[in-house]
Amino acid sequence: MIKDYNGRVIGMGATAKPVMGHLANREGIVIEIDKTGGFVSLEFEDGEIGVYFNDRIIVF
Repeated sequence: MIKDYNGRVIGMGATAKPVMGHLANREGIVIEIDKTGGFVSLEFEDGEIGVYFNDRIIVF
């Protein structure tokens, strides 16, 4: 189980947004979680995919 910037558990299919980077504050869907490295992949509305450390996103 990994948690986001605010301490919420991250789950597949959750809506989330990064807190930094060029896609900051854009909402995406969690499509992959790598628990060993703490990475979370988000897919955005335009099809772009971003990979972030779990503590660099906020889950809704």
